[in-house]
Amino acid sequence: MIRIIDCRLIIEKYDTHEKYYPKVVSFDCIDEYPLSNVPQATIAITSNNSLGSPESVSHVEFDDIVRLQISLRNHYNEKHVWIDLFEGRIQNQSKSLSRDTNIELSCVGHLYEAYYALLDSDHTFTNQDARVIMQTLSGGGKLGRITYSATYAESGLIIPEYNVEAKHVYMSDVFSDMEKMSGYKRIIDVLPVYTTSGNLNTCYLRWFSFPTVPSSVYKIIEGTPRLISASFDIVGEDVRTFRYVNGGTDADGVQYSGYATNAAAVSKYGNRYAVDTFGWVKSNTACVSIAAGLVEDSKLPYVVGQVELEGTPDAKKGD
Repeated sequence: MIRIIDCRLIIEKYDTHEKYYPKVVSFDCIDEYPLSNVPQATIAITSNNSLGSPESVSHVEFDDIVRLQISLRNHYNEKHVWIDLFEGRIQNQSKSLSRDTNIELSCVGHLYEAYYALLDSDHTFTNQDARVIMQTLSGGGKLGRITYSATYAESGLIIPEYNVEAKHVYMSDVFSDMEKMSGYKRIIDVLPVYTTSGNLNTCYLRWFSFPTVPSSVYKIIEGTPRLISASFDIVGEDVRTFRYVNGGTDADGVQYSGYATNAAAVSKYGNRYAVDTFGWVKSNTACVSIAAGLVEDSKLPYVVGQVELEGTPDAKKGD
């Protein structure tokens, strides 16, 4: 069976909503969990000028909105169904001094806003839902062009204690902490919403649980053309049944600390210790809460797999 793969890049001006569709030569996208780096894409486009300098693509600028899409068809007469592969903004442009007229765009996902949103006041939360914490801290435009809405943020994760020290914590740190304290059972993401004209309207912050029921949408069947390669490992070297967490220090220089353990895992695997230090933690209660999330994630061996498939653009992080 023939598969026809087409891709397109939409570059949108934030203020005027003018759109450009440069020819895409190649691209590479990456998104990962847990949150440690912002989603990224490197996209090579063809310049409209034989000189090929970045200035020759005058309509492409820093902070322009990008939307990289792909379409898979089995026949040329089929209608295109465009699926988003990457959504974000242009950060850098580069061009080699050569006859090659391609220009490389380095792009970051919309979540990048959270990586320079520095919190400028102290906060202490006690027995609050994680989404209340995120809503409070993102107030006053802290998330820039990302919008918090309870519609896209699940409730149900109570954080015993959480502290924010002014000028030491970014919103991206908060998001990473929330994932950690969920025992890596929840995920932070951004959902871009477009108008009927295709203009970027709102980027909503998403906070949701991983599905508990596996989906068969992306079923991997050995021996079919779709599967290129697959390998799986059962990893036990990271099992830890005791997790100690050290925090910052109080006014007297005493370090905050706490620990958590899992009795069933101890009885099965014995005492296996790990120590983590997070300088932003300012209470023993918060140390215990983080330790509980970490031990929940490390109490058992886990299965890890690497699968390479023919194009499956509708598969998303968290599926």
